[in-house]
Amino acid sequence: MFKVRRRRRDAERRLSAEGRALAGLVDACMVMACADGELADEEFDVIAQVIDGFFDGHVTRADIETLMQDSLDAIEREGIPARLAAAAAHLESVELRELGLAAAATVMLSDGELAQGEEDELYDQLAQALEVPRRRASEILTEVDDSLE
Repeated sequence: MFKVRRRRRDAERRLSAEGRALAGLVDACMVMACADGELADEEFDVIAQVIDGFFDGHVTRADIETLMQDSLDAIEREGIPARLAAAAAHLESVELRELGLAAAATVMLSDGELAQGEEDELYDQLAQALEVPRRRASEILTEVDDSLE
């Protein structure tokens, strides 16, 4: 057990700031995609496109898919609250946290409908975990919705 913890700590230290931000964005998106308990292939593709867009092609699709699978495995193993906390820990600045919330909103709205029920509640939980004020979270959701029209 000591070796596993030590390896995990060493791996976390090796993550660059950009790598942590990427992991945080992926976690934010994956949590939102799992809000209804299912992850559709279309959601998986939207997440990959969103992450690729935010990093302007500087991250390979294979890297994104690996991070997405790692995040999904962690959601199944640790649960959504732990992944919300992980996203917040990896998105260290106000700008990155708002970007993470915008990425999650993009995934949430990818089906063309405003959030309802579980998605809406999870969006609020993510905003709270990221310490984005409720009013700003609402503005981000509106901005993303307007950009998708």
